[in-house]
This record gives sequence, C-alpha cells and structure tokens, in this order.
Amino acid sequence: NAYERRTAAVAIARRLLPRVGQENAQAVVSMLIDAVEAEREDISAQEIGDALGLKPGTVRVLLMRGLRRLSRAAKQEGLLDPDLNGVLTDQDDDDM
Repeated sequence: NAYERRTAAVAIARRLLPRVGQENAQAVVSMLIDAVEAEREDISAQEIGDALGLKPGTVRVLLMRGLRRLSRAAKQEGLLDPDLNGVLTDQDDDDM
C-alpha cells in the first residue's frame, strides 16, 4: 500500500542521506524527507530556506544536487532499477 511504500522510501532515503555529501545539501534533502514522512503535499524552497538560512534559489540548486546524489547512491546499492527511471526494485527490505 502507499503508506508502506512511503515508509520504506523514507527509511532508504534517511540511510543514504550521508552519501549526499555537502552539509547544506543534506539539510535541504532532510527537510524534504521530513515533509514526505509527515505526508505534507508540498514544502517550498522559501520555507526550507527560511529554516536553514538559505536563499530559495540556493535551496533549489541544493535540492536538485542532493536528490541526484541520493538517486545515484540508491542505484549503486541496487535499490533502483536504472532502466525504470527510479522505480524501486523487489530487493528484500531487510537492509532498511
């Protein structure tokens, strides 16, 4: 179901978050993960920027970079099928 998929995706994202690298990028992606976990439909770059002391444009760049790095880390661990554009594979959930 959707709740279980979201919970699994949040757990994977949190585990891979250190691989995003740059501290600000991690903080921005972490706020997005928090919003997803809280079932928020939207969180603005302005809101994230206000919380972290960053400009909205900087937040957008960091978010783009952070999500790209998170996706790359998931692919390297075999959690995403590179041919399916980010769809989780059927790998066991034991690693989460």
